[in-house]
Amino acid sequence: MPVCRLLDCVFAMSPSGRILHFHVEQTDIETSPERVRYTLTTREPLPERARCQIIPPFVPQFQH
Repeated sequence: MPVCRLLDCVFAMSPSGRILHFHVEQTDIETSPERVRYTLTTREPLPERARCQIIPPFVPQFQH
């Protein structure tokens, strides 16, 4: 899925077109010179993430 990271938020575009919102602590991050791969885990977001104000529909990379 297409993914972009903004601060500590990780957004993914689902096959249905819905934008999914996660945080870096919920993922395993694998980097290589060609790409960055985020794998979703079962870890919970940090408690302070409950106040996250980044609204997925306004993530510029997904506005087409």
